[in-house]
Amino acid sequence: MNEYKNIVINEDFDIVAARMQVRDLARATGFNLVGQACIALAASSSARVLGLGDTQPGQITVDCLQAGDRIGVRVVCQKHQATVSAPTPEAFRDTRRMVDELTIETLPPNEVQVTLVKWLQ
Repeated sequence: MNEYKNIVINEDFDIVAARMQVRDLARATGFNLVGQACIALAASSSARVLGLGDTQPGQITVDCLQAGDRIGVRVVCQKHQATVSAPTPEAFRDTRRMVDELTIETLPPNEVQVTLVKWLQ
């Protein structure tokens, strides 16, 4: 199971499309409805905190993870050409509750990346 999708975000509608892609991949991976909703909502919430589609271009990448016996879904939200520093971890407080792992990174040149991972229980 090696699915990988990259969604370019230029407007709000692209976030909605990405959210549906995340939910579809979570369903295909075996997540129940609650798990699907959590990772999909976390993805769209992260995109909105970063301002994707609203003021900044970016992308959302979603793929399956397998680590030993564990299977999961990873979502990476990238904000290109960031004009301000990365949002504070406090901005992702609610998102963090919906996923198992959340990482915020500032990458050169002027990019902010948020990585979300939800493992199948």
